[in-house]
Amino acid sequence: MIADARTGIAADRLGELFEHPGALSQHSTAKFIDAWFKQFGSLLPDDRSRMELDSLRPLFANVDDSTLMKNEATFAHAMDTLSNRLPGLREEAFGVGYDASEIRYNALAIRSANEDSILRKLIASSAGLDNDVPGLGDLRAQLAAVKAGDWQAEADIAGRIVDKIIPRS
Repeated sequence: MIADARTGIAADRLGELFEHPGALSQHSTAKFIDAWFKQFGSLLPDDRSRMELDSLRPLFANVDDSTLMKNEATFAHAMDTLSNRLPGLREEAFGVGYDASEIRYNALAIRSANEDSILRKLIASSAGLDNDVPGLGDLRAQLAAVKAGDWQAEADIAGRIVDKIIPRS
């Protein structure tokens, strides 16, 4: 389950790469992207889903300024669709990782109240990892209780959730 949550965090970070097109041309980034596609593909329940995932890989290659936003939106939409096909608790674990990473990013950069409200509700109701990640339930409750628009508190708590899932060395 923790590996699924980590895959969710990585999926969100892949989406963020579209805002740094220079990074997409780096060899280490390409290796990271390829490893993520392999990992996420292994979670998907059927060949059709894996083929859909494989069709997304070109979004990260030969990117220019005119395609960045379209590619980012295509990838985000596909992650929503494909992650919904994950079985049961895998979907929930992936979602906690993805949503926590996205909340942190949203609170620091975008500050979309609508997106924030949706993501915080999703995390608040996702207890599937609580037994595997000590303290996660408390952090989920703290995040749900933060006053809407308190971006710094949201970024801090969402960051602590991400750190619980992927501890810093």
